[in-house]
Amino acid sequence: MNVISVSCNKCGAPLEVPDKTKYLTCSHCGSKLEIQHSGGAYFTSVLEEIGRRTEKMSDDLEVIKLQNDLERIDREWQMKRQGLMTRKKNGSESVPSTTGTVIAFGGVILFAIIWTIMASTMGAPAVFPLFGLFFIVMAFSGMVSSVKKSNEYETLKRQYESERSRLLNKMK
Repeated sequence: MNVISVSCNKCGAPLEVPDKTKYLTCSHCGSKLEIQHSGGAYFTSVLEEIGRRTEKMSDDLEVIKLQNDLERIDREWQMKRQGLMTRKKNGSESVPSTTGTVIAFGGVILFAIIWTIMASTMGAPAVFPLFGLFFIVMAFSGMVSSVKKSNEYETLKRQYESERSRLLNKMK
């Protein structure tokens, strides 16, 4: 069995160990050491330092994963949000609103009801009251669709904010 000479990486004390030894405890300072071999040289590393570095790298990796998750959910929310936004006549976007939808479509439906009543009581051709009824049905279906879109927006926004908050709390 060959014996090799190494020095403690913490206190510098000389140590004689069998060449097959992987780990040892310094007889002078009590440090736990790993014997490493590079080329023709042998040297020691303090295991506690390796453990601390490994733990630090693990913590850093966890933060990076959380940051990546945060960026991913931000991107996903922006894509979903973009698809749910309403477009105004001038091309600008706005957040869908249930109240605004009901008011706007309610006004259109009210106008269509008045149109239908007036067209049928004033002796207008039969097509005019039918046009009013068609307009009511179309406005009502548009209102239902817009309210669903608004509710979906609010649900997805709450989910996004909850997930984002959870990730931010884990990063602290």
